Amino acid sequence: HTIAAQEADRSFVQEYSPSKLLPKGQFEVRHYNNLYTQNRVNVDGSPVDLEERQTFLTSFFEFTYGSDAGRRWNLGFDLWLNADRYDSVRSANPLRVLSREGAVFQRAELSYVGLRLRYVPIAHMPNLSFQTRLLLPIAPNPEQPRFLTHDRTSWWTQLFYDYTRGKYQLFFSGELLY
Repeated sequence: HTIAAQEADRSFVQEYSPSKLLPKGQFEVRHYNNLYTQNRVNVDGSPVDLEERQTFLTSFFEFTYGSDAGRRWNLGFDLWLNADRYDSVRSANPLRVLSREGAVFQRAELSYVGLRLRYVPIAHMPNLSFQTRLLLPIAPNPEQPRFLTHDRTSWWTQLFYDYTRGKYQLFFSGELLY
């Protein structure tokens, strides 16, 4: 099989698995949201009711560019938005996290910018890759007066590997956040 014939035998999911890098000149834009809410916390193994509802949204945008003809290097950047909302009513709607109306406290900030590098360390194993990013905090006082996000620089490295056999694929990942 030639490389083109091998790629034609693969499904879209197999060809664009997170372990695979983009060809030179192609780009990928991804958006991810995580919404967390609580009105109870665990203190020393016992649930404690809060007098409020706390809701936190993390939303990040990733842009990745295929920068190497050999599909060994991709470059990217990240933008992270964090929002929080504190309501005096424990049953308040957590989907209103971006609304200030009726909130005891609400804040939304562009919180981090980051540079990202994805690479294949072993040329004959294109299904094994690493991604590393450096996230720099840019929101003013993100831990005060109420917690929005952590006020620290973060280094996040991920390992991706997939194994394909016919129409089946196993995918593995691991990560280290410092």
